[in-house]
Amino acid sequence: MMGYTFSRREKALLVVLALLAVAGIWYQFVFVGTQDTISRLNTQIADVQDQKATDAARVMQTRRMSEEIERCKAAGIAPAEIPSYDNVQALMARLNGTLAPTTGYNLKFEDVAAGSAGIVTRGVELSYGCGSYQEARVILNSLTRGGFPCSIDDFTLTDNGAKVSASTATRNVGSGSANAAPYSVSAHLTFYEKGTLPDSGSGSGSSSSTSSATGLAEGMGMVSPNSTTKS
Repeated sequence: MMGYTFSRREKALLVVLALLAVAGIWYQFVFVGTQDTISRLNTQIADVQDQKATDAARVMQTRRMSEEIERCKAAGIAPAEIPSYDNVQALMARLNGTLAPTTGYNLKFEDVAAGSAGIVTRGVELSYGCGSYQEARVILNSLTRGGFPCSIDDFTLTDNGAKVSASTATRNVGSGSANAAPYSVSAHLTFYEKGTLPDSGSGSGSSSSTSSATGLAEGMGMVSPNSTTKS
């Protein structure tokens, strides 16, 4: 039986092929696997850091809320309960009383909208005139502390004598006779009620509520389709 003897060149080629095979196996099963593991760990680290930042922000927000609650308690401000839907008539009466000291005011009720967690939002555009900056501030504070939870989304305070306006937003509501006063204020507020809109899919709930506001306005001698005006 005759044996085959590899030449030096063939032996060198075999060694190179063997090394390439080892390198390929190492790359596929060691390097790639290690890179995948590192990538997963980096993703987990990023997720943990994001969660940590979210938790820190939540803790900070909770702390600020607690401080605000304590400040309100110290100032004797009682928390306002969210009224049940449909609160438009009581709201109209409250706004009418709050704005009575002004030189004139306009109100416009927007259609209500269903929010989250069973909360209904009701937007109100208003403008009023008053004699001083202090009066304007007192009325804005009275609106937010009038017993019905709300937020002031934006407002514009205008010194009609100096024609200087300091504004937090671009919204501007028709002011009627308010511009005749030394100061005029335009604002947009959102009031909150708890409940669900009837037949919210067809929109009849919001239309009915707006009609109620209009009907009450007409009963008070304020004849405007979706707004009320007093001067």
